[in-house]
Amino acid sequence: MRLINVIIIAFVSGILGLLSMLLFLGSQEQHHTLVNELPSSFLIRFSLFSVVGIVAIASLVIINWIISGVVRDYSIKLDRLFLKGSLSVIGACLIGCLLFFLR
Repeated sequence: MRLINVIIIAFVSGILGLLSMLLFLGSQEQHHTLVNELPSSFLIRFSLFSVVGIVAIASLVIINWIISGVVRDYSIKLDRLFLKGSLSVIGACLIGCLLFFLR
């Protein structure tokens, strides 16, 4: 199950990193406006993608908590899982947002 957790965390981090880098539904002029208003637009974009990732990691932790309640042989440190997953997602979103504003 630990391998599955690592795969899910890597998948969520990768998808959110790519989305934070590539997802933009506007024109080139609107992108330049976002770049000109860099601090506020960066913080909004980074925080929104990070919140989505943290919700996904919290869902993973809840699923693991339910599994550990049902299967007695399964033990995992949920706080460590949440911390590692959150840091991975936040790092991926940070890199994705930086690349979005640098292109």
